[in-house]
Amino acid sequence: MRLDDRFAITGRILLYLIPAVAIVGLALPPLLGLHSLSLLGSYLAIPMIAGTILFLIYRESPYQEVRLNERIFYLFIAAYAPLFTISALILATYTPRPIGYYLVITLLATIVLMEILLFEATSGRVLIILAQIIALNLNLIWGVTMKYHLFIGRMDPISHIFYISTLMEAAHVTDAFDNYRAFPLWHVLVYALYIIMRSPLPLEKMIFLANGLVYAFLVPMAYLVSRAVFKDRSLALMISLFIVFYTDVLLYGMSSIPRSVVSFLELILLYFIFIKDSTMKLFIIVTLTIVLILYHPVSLPFILVIFSIIIILDLIYESKEGRTIGLRYLFFSIVFCIGYWMYNSIYILEGLLENVMISVPSLLTTKSIADAPFDELFNYLQYAPLLLFIVFGILWALNDERFSTRAKMLCLVGVLLVAVSFPGPMLLFTHFVKRFNIMRFGEYAFIFIIMASAVGFSGLFHKARRYGRSILVVTFMALIFLSVSNDFTASDNPIVKRTFYTFYMSENEVDSTRFLPQVAGGYVMSDYVVARYLECSPFQEKAHVLEVDRINMRLLRNSSDDLLLIRASELDERPLKLYTSIRGNFVSHPNLLNLLDYYMPDLAMWGELSEYNRIYDSGAVQGLV
Repeated sequence: MRLDDRFAITGRILLYLIPAVAIVGLALPPLLGLHSLSLLGSYLAIPMIAGTILFLIYRESPYQEVRLNERIFYLFIAAYAPLFTISALILATYTPRPIGYYLVITLLATIVLMEILLFEATSGRVLIILAQIIALNLNLIWGVTMKYHLFIGRMDPISHIFYISTLMEAAHVTDAFDNYRAFPLWHVLVYALYIIMRSPLPLEKMIFLANGLVYAFLVPMAYLVSRAVFKDRSLALMISLFIVFYTDVLLYGMSSIPRSVVSFLELILLYFIFIKDSTMKLFIIVTLTIVLILYHPVSLPFILVIFSIIIILDLIYESKEGRTIGLRYLFFSIVFCIGYWMYNSIYILEGLLENVMISVPSLLTTKSIADAPFDELFNYLQYAPLLLFIVFGILWALNDERFSTRAKMLCLVGVLLVAVSFPGPMLLFTHFVKRFNIMRFGEYAFIFIIMASAVGFSGLFHKARRYGRSILVVTFMALIFLSVSNDFTASDNPIVKRTFYTFYMSENEVDSTRFLPQVAGGYVMSDYVVARYLECSPFQEKAHVLEVDRINMRLLRNSSDDLLLIRASELDERPLKLYTSIRGNFVSHPNLLNLLDYYMPDLAMWGELSEYNRIYDSGAVQGLV
């Protein structure tokens, strides 16, 4: 069978399979009594169907590029500069970031998009546009991490700030590093930068400064990788722009944890995989793989799963460009990774085996989805236009000769990885996802998903006519606005709040959290965020998450010496995350894996606080005994 026939057959299968999966995804949850999942699944099903319809409409339309007078390019640059200045002024003036900031960012991204679509991508313009995208990327990342007193993300930055502080004090890796004793390179890097730069910034800012610098280089690296695959400057620029606004990239760009840098290392690895073969290339790939394992050994298995998919597709489609990834490389990577685990990180293997052996319920829906499905749906909407472009992109790429075999395969990889990267119904009702960290695939799959998406957007834009292009640009603007204003990437001020904690602590909260343990005779009973903060401090022996008697809905203490630390300002805006005592008794060593719940501010149990003596009140935080 000819190669083109194989891709054409794949395209025909997907043409019927994609809408069929969408319909089943909408119809199946109600049959299982999971109506909220059906609602949530609509953000996936609708673009899957719409993307297929758009392909059928534009399948035979000619591909036409639009080019404006070269002088107009400078007008776009002139518009970019004042808007960027306005965004910086907004960041400096308002706390938290207002909706107007998201609108300005949307306009900036649209200006860059127009520069890519409407003008030839000369080498000079490529440098200008990449600089604009990098500036946008840093604006979004540092506009959160450097703006607020302490950005905590998903709690991980708190631990890593603590590890680096112990490294600074002891000048070597101590037992305080816990599991990270086996791979402390991120902490050493931040510490080295802190010393070399003689930074006046506090450590909790330095860690975010370092990660922002790494993510600044993510943009040109994404361009080089995409250029190597598609041989198209404009498309490579578009991929670089789309990447900046991808939810996982934004999250890890802000999080500043060891795993954050893996995205950058992965792009470097892919670049050398995609360029022409040479002896030096093989040496660099092997070296990069070893560095990646030493840097963050639990990341490589996810990357190797993706590489395995590429190898399978190589076998199916028999690329004329040669094998993208060889079986010998895959074998070497697996052996070296497992060998390193056994030698220096045996606990990783032990944890993996433990997860395999433990039985878990098969249908356990995330509570926030069942309690507030509309809030969850809104915060997933940024994935809808992205998926629309992906569906059109793969159907177009598989049937168009302008794309090489490798380009088609990598777009197909992106489509396959959507299933384990987008938050969807299949990923939300089983603990299998949580135990094996399946959602981490988003961090490693982003380049392939964005490739397929950018291909789809480019194809739609150049096949549509005036009004169709206008609608497409408006859709892009909606994508950008939703990407920067949802509760994953904008916890400081999302358009619609989810049942979650705010991803930063104010100076008032930090100061109060540092002071109250000094006057507490027993435990400092607090919400989960403060408890995690105290666990990574000199007061870790006093840290204890506040417990709730679920039967009688009352707060629990170990003794009268315990102090209740209540983040009143957070409770005014969001529920607090506390430990649920099923039997109604105080638990000395609670298991925080499955028994943490959010307690809304309107619950009667908070009325108990009036019975306690208030010994501290900073406005944001209250201390009660």
